[in-house]
Amino acid sequence: SLANPRRDATALTVVSIPPSPGGLPVYRCVARRQWVGVRHADLFQVLLGLAHHWSARRVVVDATGVGAGLASFLSRALPGRVIPFTFSAASKSKLGWDFLALVDAGRWQEPAAGLTRFPMLTEAFHRQMTFCQYEVLPGPERHLRWAVPDGARDPANGELLHDDFLVSAALATVLDGLSWSAPSPAAIVQARDPLDEIDRGRGML
Repeated sequence: SLANPRRDATALTVVSIPPSPGGLPVYRCVARRQWVGVRHADLFQVLLGLAHHWSARRVVVDATGVGAGLASFLSRALPGRVIPFTFSAASKSKLGWDFLALVDAGRWQEPAAGLTRFPMLTEAFHRQMTFCQYEVLPGPERHLRWAVPDGARDPANGELLHDDFLVSAALATVLDGLSWSAPSPAAIVQARDPLDEIDRGRGML
């Protein structure tokens, strides 16, 4: 059951990975979705349908706690394509460092303001990035503790801010060690419009 039906949220980020001969992959955000107050059991078919719609080659899923069930269902339905991610202090620290490196290298790309079909969700992502705070803990591991602080409020509407979209985007770094060679022509689905086009790889986070 939901601990807080008005706040428990699932965020989805879809990224394309265009060709980068001889270089590191670039992750281009092409879609975002969010569901608030929807149980994982009810989301399974929705997420499975979206994975098929986008011809997702990899799906990274938060498998922490109650997320383990959803990750297990998706793994069985999409064999070989699901990557479960379990959050801990150490794994979230690495995720934060890796995402900072991705952004600093220009390897995370957002749609141009006038072209996005999900402007409100993109604005929410930008606000979460703006309000996110971090602390490097003492010690040789240099663990990074990062989050939007509890109680932070959106100045635009006064609602509580969270970091669902930010964490979802950061999960793209889990894909960074994979090979993104082109699939066979039969596996490429013709896009309905330019924002749907995915050149090489597809990821859902």
